Amino acid sequence: MKRFLTLIFFSLNAYATVYGQSNGSLLWQISGNKLTKASYLFGTYHLIGKDFIDTLPGVMNSFNKCEMVAGEIITEDQILMAQKMMPYIMANDSTLDKVLNPMEYRKLDHYIHDKTGAAASAYNFFKPAMVQYTLLVMSSPKTISDTNPPLDIYFQDHARQQNKTTVGFETLDEQAKLLFNSPITKQKDDLMRYIADSAKNDSAATQLFKSYQQQDIPKLEKLLADEDDMSPEDRTKLLSARNKKWMPKILNLLNNHSVFIAVGAGHLFGTDGLIELLQQKGYRVTPVNTK
Repeated sequence: MKRFLTLIFFSLNAYATVYGQSNGSLLWQISGNKLTKASYLFGTYHLIGKDFIDTLPGVMNSFNKCEMVAGEIITEDQILMAQKMMPYIMANDSTLDKVLNPMEYRKLDHYIHDKTGAAASAYNFFKPAMVQYTLLVMSSPKTISDTNPPLDIYFQDHARQQNKTTVGFETLDEQAKLLFNSPITKQKDDLMRYIADSAKNDSAATQLFKSYQQQDIPKLEKLLADEDDMSPEDRTKLLSARNKKWMPKILNLLNNHSVFIAVGAGHLFGTDGLIELLQQKGYRVTPVNTK
């Protein structure tokens, strides 16, 4: 469950522990270090829509001051993005009923039917990771809709409407590989564990959703610290390594533009989070009142 909640809550993005910066804000100003204009860093949650920031005027005030908008990826037409994802989510050399043994498949079928009314056969040509991702999104609290787009998409769409340049720190292909290219046996084990722990996972997703809306960073820290089934290798791959890979691009943007950076909230915090990495480079990174 954690791999996908991470990329939804903190990116695509919730495994990382939120350390140190316990100020109750998802919005941070980047200044100092000879910058002539401030930039801003905002932590998103991919299942919360644009109406969330309608309650936080400080976010759009900061957005409007910036020349550019940067995100994890460049958001495109949703149909085009779905087409690009197909090679990563489809099982090429097997089907779900072959990957799972009969008992596992029956458990999955019962779970899907209870949650959606559909049968497992509707997902038979998808990788186990895609099935888990789909079930997680369907089960998690959310506010997104056709008229209330996810924050990451809204920021970039609004930027283009204002003729601001948009940039991405990685490609859709790179992000898809993080989700769907682990060994099939690991994907299967993760899926079956997700089903077995469904009540716990649903509760965790609800608490994370509420804590994000309340900008309760200490509560997020506690919730995420309680997550215990993600390996150090996965934590590094999903968060630390990506943050460090993004830093040269971020520094180049900061030195040449005022930029509004919107990435999954988990990328902001922690010893390898963007706030700490920017401070190590000599920038002042301070919380902004969003009200």
